[in-house]
Amino acid sequence: MVQTLPANYFLNEHNREFYINEKIHEKLPFLDLLPMVNNETGEFTQFITSAAADTETENPRGINEGVNFAEINFGEPSIKRGSTVAKGFKFSWTSKVVRKGRLNANMRIWLSKAVSKMAQYYNGIFANGLMDGATATAPQLSDWQDESAIDPIADELFIIDAYAEEEYGFTPKFVYLNNKDYLARELYIKSLDKVPTFQLQYINYGTKIQRGDALVMPDEPVASVEKYTDPNYSTIRKGEMVSLKTGKALTNVPESFINVWYPPVMTKPDVFDCFLWSEAAVNVLEGNGLMKLDLTGN
Repeated sequence: MVQTLPANYFLNEHNREFYINEKIHEKLPFLDLLPMVNNETGEFTQFITSAAADTETENPRGINEGVNFAEINFGEPSIKRGSTVAKGFKFSWTSKVVRKGRLNANMRIWLSKAVSKMAQYYNGIFANGLMDGATATAPQLSDWQDESAIDPIADELFIIDAYAEEEYGFTPKFVYLNNKDYLARELYIKSLDKVPTFQLQYINYGTKIQRGDALVMPDEPVASVEKYTDPNYSTIRKGEMVSLKTGKALTNVPESFINVWYPPVMTKPDVFDCFLWSEAAVNVLEGNGLMKLDLTGN
Protein backbone atom coordinates (compact mmCIF):
# COMPACT_ATOMS: atom_id res chain seq x y z
CA MET A 1 0.00 0.00 0.00
CA VAL A 2 1.35 3.41 -0.96
CA GLN A 3 1.70 5.76 1.98
CA THR A 4 0.35 9.23 1.24
CA LEU A 5 1.90 12.01 3.29
CA PRO A 6 -0.08 15.12 4.19
CA ALA A 7 0.27 18.19 2.00
CA ASN A 8 3.27 20.36 2.88
CA TYR A 9 4.57 17.59 5.16
CA PHE A 10 8.21 18.48 4.49
CA LEU A 11 7.79 22.12 5.42
CA ASN A 12 7.93 21.01 9.05
CA GLU A 13 11.50 20.54 10.29
CA HIS A 14 10.67 17.70 12.67
CA ASN A 15 8.78 15.83 9.95
CA ARG A 16 11.91 15.81 7.81
CA GLU A 17 13.93 14.20 10.57
CA PHE A 18 11.29 11.55 11.32
CA TYR A 19 10.89 10.77 7.62
CA ILE A 20 14.57 10.26 6.85
CA ASN A 21 15.23 8.37 10.09
CA GLU A 22 12.47 5.91 9.22
CA LYS A 23 13.65 5.53 5.63
CA ILE A 24 17.28 4.96 6.61
CA HIS A 25 16.17 2.07 8.84
CA GLU A 26 14.34 0.54 5.87
CA LYS A 27 17.45 0.70 3.70
CA LEU A 28 20.01 -0.26 6.37
CA PRO A 29 18.95 -3.72 7.63
CA PHE A 30 21.81 -3.95 10.14
CA LEU A 31 20.28 -1.06 12.13
CA ASP A 32 17.45 -3.35 13.20
CA LEU A 33 19.43 -6.60 13.18
CA LEU A 34 22.22 -5.38 15.47
CA PRO A 35 21.94 -3.47 18.74
CA MET A 36 22.84 0.22 18.48
CA VAL A 37 25.07 2.02 20.96
CA ASN A 38 25.06 5.81 21.18
CA ASN A 39 28.78 6.53 21.32
CA GLU A 40 29.55 10.10 22.35
CA THR A 41 33.32 9.79 21.86
CA GLY A 42 33.27 8.27 18.38
CA GLU A 43 35.95 5.79 19.49
CA PHE A 44 35.50 2.14 20.41
CA THR A 45 37.54 -1.00 21.11
CA GLN A 46 37.11 -4.40 19.49
CA PHE A 47 38.24 -7.49 21.38
CA ILE A 48 39.26 -10.00 18.72
CA THR A 49 39.60 -13.54 20.09
CA SER A 50 42.03 -16.04 18.66
CA ALA A 51 40.93 -19.29 17.05
CA ALA A 52 42.99 -21.43 19.41
CA ALA A 53 41.41 -22.59 22.64
CA ASP A 54 42.96 -21.18 25.80
CA THR A 55 43.59 -23.66 28.59
CA GLU A 56 45.23 -21.23 31.02
CA THR A 57 42.39 -19.32 32.59
CA GLU A 58 43.26 -19.52 36.27
CA ASN A 59 44.63 -15.98 36.45
CA PRO A 60 42.54 -13.01 35.35
CA ARG A 61 43.87 -11.06 32.41
CA GLY A 62 43.33 -7.31 32.58
CA ILE A 63 42.47 -6.17 29.07
CA ASN A 64 41.11 -2.70 29.63
CA GLU A 65 39.72 -0.63 32.47
CA GLY A 66 36.83 -2.49 34.07
CA VAL A 67 37.13 -5.54 31.78
CA ASN A 68 38.09 -9.04 33.00
CA PHE A 69 38.19 -12.08 30.71
CA ALA A 70 39.29 -14.76 33.20
CA GLU A 71 36.36 -17.07 32.48
CA ILE A 72 36.53 -16.94 28.66
CA ASN A 73 38.27 -19.87 26.95
CA PHE A 74 38.65 -18.41 23.46
CA GLY A 75 42.32 -17.51 23.61
CA GLU A 76 44.23 -14.34 24.41
CA PRO A 77 42.21 -11.44 22.98
CA SER A 78 43.89 -8.84 20.83
CA ILE A 79 42.68 -5.26 20.76
CA LYS A 80 41.66 -3.34 17.67
CA ARG A 81 40.69 0.31 17.77
CA GLY A 82 37.83 1.68 15.73
CA SER A 83 36.02 4.94 15.21
CA THR A 84 32.71 6.11 13.84
CA VAL A 85 32.58 7.61 10.35
CA ALA A 86 30.54 10.70 9.50
CA LYS A 87 28.63 11.07 6.23
CA GLY A 88 26.17 13.78 5.32
CA PHE A 89 24.73 16.28 2.88
CA LYS A 90 23.76 19.92 2.63
CA PHE A 91 20.61 21.27 1.01
CA SER A 92 19.98 24.94 0.26
CA TRP A 93 16.97 26.93 -0.95
CA THR A 94 15.85 30.52 -1.33
CA SER A 95 12.72 32.41 -0.43
CA LYS A 96 11.86 32.39 -4.14
CA VAL A 97 11.46 28.62 -3.99
CA VAL A 98 9.14 29.06 -1.01
CA ARG A 99 7.06 31.69 -2.80
CA LYS A 100 6.66 29.40 -5.81
CA GLY A 101 5.45 26.62 -3.51
CA ARG A 102 8.27 24.29 -4.53
CA LEU A 103 9.99 23.76 -1.19
CA ASN A 104 7.90 20.76 -0.11
CA ALA A 105 8.47 18.88 -3.39
CA ASN A 106 12.14 19.83 -3.60
CA MET A 107 12.73 18.80 0.00
CA ARG A 108 11.15 15.40 -0.56
CA ILE A 109 13.35 14.76 -3.61
CA TRP A 110 16.47 15.88 -1.77
CA LEU A 111 15.72 13.78 1.32
CA SER A 112 15.06 10.69 -0.82
CA LYS A 113 18.38 11.10 -2.60
CA ALA A 114 20.19 11.74 0.67
CA VAL A 115 18.72 8.57 2.21
CA SER A 116 19.74 6.45 -0.79
CA LYS A 117 23.30 7.79 -0.83
CA MET A 118 23.76 7.45 2.92
CA ALA A 119 22.33 3.93 2.90
CA GLN A 120 24.70 2.89 0.10
CA TYR A 121 27.63 4.33 2.01
CA TYR A 122 26.87 2.78 5.40
CA ASN A 123 25.80 -0.56 3.94
CA GLY A 124 29.34 -0.76 2.56
CA ILE A 125 30.91 0.42 5.83
CA PHE A 126 28.95 -2.13 7.88
CA ALA A 127 29.51 -5.04 5.47
CA ASN A 128 33.26 -4.41 5.27
CA GLY A 129 33.51 -4.07 9.05
CA LEU A 130 31.71 -7.36 9.63
CA MET A 131 33.72 -9.19 6.97
CA ASP A 132 37.00 -7.86 8.36
CA GLY A 133 36.01 -8.98 11.86
CA ALA A 134 34.95 -12.51 10.88
CA THR A 135 37.25 -15.14 12.39
CA ALA A 136 35.18 -18.36 12.23
CA THR A 137 36.91 -20.97 10.05
CA ALA A 138 35.06 -21.34 6.74
CA PRO A 139 34.79 -24.63 4.81
CA GLN A 140 35.69 -25.03 1.15
CA LEU A 141 32.57 -24.50 -0.96
CA SER A 142 31.56 -24.92 -4.58
CA ASP A 143 32.15 -22.34 -7.32
CA TRP A 144 28.99 -20.24 -7.56
CA GLN A 145 30.21 -18.54 -10.72
CA ASP A 146 30.24 -21.85 -12.58
CA GLU A 147 26.71 -23.10 -13.27
CA SER A 148 28.00 -26.65 -13.70
CA ALA A 149 29.77 -26.61 -10.32
CA ILE A 150 27.53 -24.56 -8.02
CA ASP A 151 25.93 -26.60 -5.24
CA PRO A 152 24.18 -24.40 -2.62
CA ILE A 153 22.52 -27.44 -1.01
CA ALA A 154 25.78 -29.16 -0.07
CA ASP A 155 27.40 -25.80 0.75
CA GLU A 156 24.76 -25.04 3.36
CA LEU A 157 25.43 -28.35 5.08
CA PHE A 158 29.15 -27.57 5.10
CA ILE A 159 28.52 -24.14 6.63
CA ILE A 160 26.32 -25.55 9.40
CA ASP A 161 28.84 -28.31 10.11
CA ALA A 162 31.71 -25.79 10.23
CA TYR A 163 29.89 -23.78 12.91
CA ALA A 164 29.34 -26.97 14.90
CA GLU A 165 33.05 -27.83 14.59
CA GLU A 166 34.04 -24.39 15.91
CA GLU A 167 32.39 -25.21 19.26
CA TYR A 168 31.85 -21.56 20.16
CA GLY A 169 28.13 -22.07 20.65
CA PHE A 170 26.93 -20.03 17.66
CA THR A 171 24.27 -21.20 15.22
CA PRO A 172 24.35 -19.77 11.67
CA LYS A 173 21.19 -18.06 10.46
CA PHE A 174 21.80 -15.36 7.82
CA VAL A 175 23.93 -15.50 4.67
CA TYR A 176 24.56 -12.15 2.98
CA LEU A 177 25.37 -12.43 -0.72
CA ASN A 178 26.41 -10.26 -3.63
CA ASN A 179 23.48 -9.80 -6.00
CA LYS A 180 25.19 -11.90 -8.72
CA ASP A 181 25.76 -14.82 -6.34
CA TYR A 182 22.21 -14.44 -5.02
CA LEU A 183 20.90 -14.67 -8.60
CA ALA A 184 23.11 -17.70 -9.32
CA ARG A 185 21.64 -19.47 -6.31
CA GLU A 186 18.07 -18.59 -7.36
CA LEU A 187 18.66 -19.93 -10.88
CA TYR A 188 20.13 -23.14 -9.48
CA ILE A 189 17.08 -23.67 -7.25
CA LYS A 190 14.69 -23.01 -10.13
CA SER A 191 16.45 -25.70 -12.17
CA LEU A 192 15.59 -28.37 -9.59
CA ASP A 193 12.56 -30.61 -9.92
CA LYS A 194 11.96 -30.37 -6.18
CA VAL A 195 13.06 -27.44 -4.04
CA PRO A 196 14.67 -28.59 -0.79
CA THR A 197 14.10 -26.99 2.60
CA PHE A 198 16.94 -24.67 3.57
CA GLN A 199 17.82 -23.91 7.18
CA LEU A 200 19.61 -20.63 6.53
CA GLN A 201 18.18 -17.34 5.29
CA TYR A 202 19.88 -15.91 2.18
CA ILE A 203 19.86 -12.15 1.75
CA ASN A 204 20.70 -10.14 -1.36
CA TYR A 205 23.09 -7.44 -0.18
CA GLY A 206 23.59 -5.89 -3.60
CA THR A 207 27.10 -4.88 -4.61
CA LYS A 208 28.30 -3.94 -1.12
CA ILE A 209 29.67 -7.45 -0.79
CA GLN A 210 32.14 -8.42 -3.51
CA ARG A 211 31.09 -11.21 -5.84
CA GLY A 212 32.60 -14.48 -4.69
CA ASP A 213 32.45 -13.42 -1.04
CA ALA A 214 29.64 -13.97 1.45
CA LEU A 215 29.03 -13.25 5.11
CA VAL A 216 27.39 -15.65 7.56
CA MET A 217 25.86 -14.27 10.76
CA PRO A 218 24.49 -16.29 13.69
CA ASP A 219 21.09 -16.19 15.34
CA GLU A 220 22.29 -13.75 18.01
CA PRO A 221 24.07 -10.38 17.84
CA VAL A 222 27.86 -10.66 17.76
CA ALA A 223 28.39 -7.04 16.75
CA SER A 224 26.89 -3.64 17.44
CA VAL A 225 26.36 -0.44 15.50
CA GLU A 226 28.34 2.31 17.19
CA LYS A 227 26.70 5.62 16.28
CA TYR A 228 26.35 9.12 17.62
CA THR A 229 23.23 11.21 17.41
CA ASP A 230 23.51 14.53 19.20
CA PRO A 231 20.39 15.59 21.14
CA ASN A 232 21.12 19.16 20.00
CA TYR A 233 20.56 18.03 16.40
CA SER A 234 18.14 15.14 16.86
CA THR A 235 14.63 15.46 18.23
CA ILE A 236 14.41 11.68 18.35
CA ARG A 237 17.59 11.36 20.39
CA LYS A 238 16.32 14.01 22.77
CA GLY A 239 13.14 11.96 23.20
CA GLU A 240 15.19 8.81 23.82
CA MET A 241 17.09 10.52 26.62
CA VAL A 242 13.84 11.63 28.25
CA SER A 243 12.56 8.07 27.86
CA LEU A 244 15.61 6.72 29.70
CA LYS A 245 14.91 9.03 32.63
CA THR A 246 11.16 8.48 32.81
CA GLY A 247 11.06 4.80 31.82
CA LYS A 248 8.36 5.58 29.26
CA ALA A 249 9.39 4.08 25.92
CA LEU A 250 8.99 5.85 22.59
CA THR A 251 6.46 4.14 20.34
CA ASN A 252 6.50 3.71 16.55
CA VAL A 253 9.79 5.59 16.24
CA PRO A 254 12.93 3.81 14.97
CA GLU A 255 16.06 4.41 17.04
CA SER A 256 17.82 7.69 16.25
CA PHE A 257 20.46 7.61 13.52
CA ILE A 258 20.20 11.03 11.86
CA ASN A 259 21.43 14.50 12.87
CA VAL A 260 19.82 17.60 11.36
CA TRP A 261 20.94 21.22 11.68
CA TYR A 262 19.45 24.46 10.38
CA PRO A 263 21.98 27.31 10.81
CA PRO A 264 20.32 30.24 12.60
CA VAL A 265 22.24 32.69 10.41
CA MET A 266 22.19 32.61 6.60
CA THR A 267 25.55 31.86 5.02
CA LYS A 268 24.54 33.84 1.93
CA PRO A 269 21.82 36.46 1.39
CA ASP A 270 18.41 34.86 1.01
CA VAL A 271 19.88 31.34 1.18
CA PHE A 272 18.61 28.85 3.77
CA ASP A 273 20.59 25.72 4.57
CA CYS A 274 19.85 22.27 5.98
CA PHE A 275 22.68 19.97 7.06
CA LEU A 276 21.94 16.26 7.40
CA TRP A 277 24.45 13.66 8.60
CA SER A 278 25.09 10.42 10.45
CA GLU A 279 28.11 9.17 12.33
CA ALA A 280 28.44 5.41 12.67
CA ALA A 281 30.52 2.26 12.30
CA VAL A 282 30.13 -1.42 13.13
CA ASN A 283 31.90 -2.93 16.14
CA VAL A 284 32.55 -6.68 16.00
CA LEU A 285 32.24 -8.00 19.55
CA GLU A 286 32.75 -11.71 18.82
CA GLY A 287 34.44 -12.52 15.54
CA ASN A 288 34.04 -16.27 16.07
CA GLY A 289 30.33 -15.84 15.42
CA LEU A 290 30.98 -14.40 11.95
CA MET A 291 32.15 -16.40 8.94
CA LYS A 292 33.48 -15.03 5.65
CA LEU A 293 32.83 -17.41 2.75
CA ASP A 294 34.70 -17.91 -0.50
CA LEU A 295 32.24 -18.84 -3.27
CA THR A 296 34.84 -19.22 -6.02
CA GLY A 297 35.59 -22.87 -5.33
CA ASN A 298 39.02 -22.15 -3.86
